[in-house]
Amino acid sequence: MRPTVFFACALLLTASMGTAGPPESKATGLGFILGEPTGLMLKSWLSRTTAFDVAAAWSFEDEGAFYVHADYLAHSFGLIETKRGRIPLHYGIGGWAKVDHKTRAGFRIPVGLSYLFDKIPLDIFVEVGGMLEVVPKTDFWANAFVGVRYYF
Repeated sequence: MRPTVFFACALLLTASMGTAGPPESKATGLGFILGEPTGLMLKSWLSRTTAFDVAAAWSFEDEGAFYVHADYLAHSFGLIETKRGRIPLHYGIGGWAKVDHKTRAGFRIPVGLSYLFDKIPLDIFVEVGGMLEVVPKTDFWANAFVGVRYYF
């Protein structure tokens, strides 16, 4: 029940944020992620270089556990130059939870790259997250996924 409440609160917070917009002036993107975990991801830009994202997914590593995370992200533009589109590096901090026969939770440090298209409201991305589990025990591991998002 707690992960559902957490995701609902994160979704409401994201929906209530202003329309500062990402570099391509689209405020919110919805898409999917494939990997560990696999599911849906919502990203809302807070400014031209910061964003908030939430994911609701399944962790097949843990026999179909329900997984959620919420991250605050900063973006560095200009590290990789392209003729078309942009490739920002993003990094941040957040929290995560997994629920199956037991609940686990902790902190997350994501790092990734996105390709933002010039003329279409779409991005593709790859991300690796360092995961510090603090409930019910202390452990460290990582997850990784690729994804695509459409901005509206």
